[in-house]
Amino acid sequence: LLSSMIIFGENSNTLVDSNYEINENTILEEIKILDKKLEYDTDKENLNKNYEKNSELLKQYFEIIQYDSEKIFQLGDYYFKDNRYDRALEIFSKDTSNFKNLYGAAVCSRFLNQNNQAIKYYTKAIELEPNFSELYLGRGLSYRNIGNYSKAVQDLKKFVSDTNSQEGYIALGDTYLAMKDYKEAQSLLKIAKQMYPNSKIIIEMSLEANSKV
Repeated sequence: LLSSMIIFGENSNTLVDSNYEINENTILEEIKILDKKLEYDTDKENLNKNYEKNSELLKQYFEIIQYDSEKIFQLGDYYFKDNRYDRALEIFSKDTSNFKNLYGAAVCSRFLNQNNQAIKYYTKAIELEPNFSELYLGRGLSYRNIGNYSKAVQDLKKFVSDTNSQEGYIALGDTYLAMKDYKEAQSLLKIAKQMYPNSKIIIEMSLEANSKV
């Protein structure tokens, strides 16, 4: 009797929760197995069937977990780490009220070259966490990718100011070069070379800027 209480708890709700967990994990494993089939199967008919089944399983999974933000993030992160950015984006975007999922959706959108969508996600994430510096880098790169250089510079300057990171100097320097603003590029990259004297990228960018001034 005591062992039953330890396993199942003191009421029937715990037993329900145990079944819930089994169903949740079973469906999650089925989703991942089908994903691998979708990745490698070349038969069009099989692909269509498995895609439909996968979509239905995913819908069931979200209903079972009741759109739990952390579980959505874990699944999205699983695909992200597997470089499945399209799939990760599909998962993260199911819960853009949560910062981690919103940030994941923003990064995946940028990696997929969906820059306008990425900007919307980054902007919403900044509203939630305005002091998270990486958001300004990501949004700045997205602005640069669509040719909105003034906004790119604004975001990248903030990122450099906050972090002094090599990545920030490279991104901002590259934006100045794309703008053909060689004097600004030269000035920025001079500072960057002092901070990161062994960076081949910064040295090459600096040489390009100097040759154009």
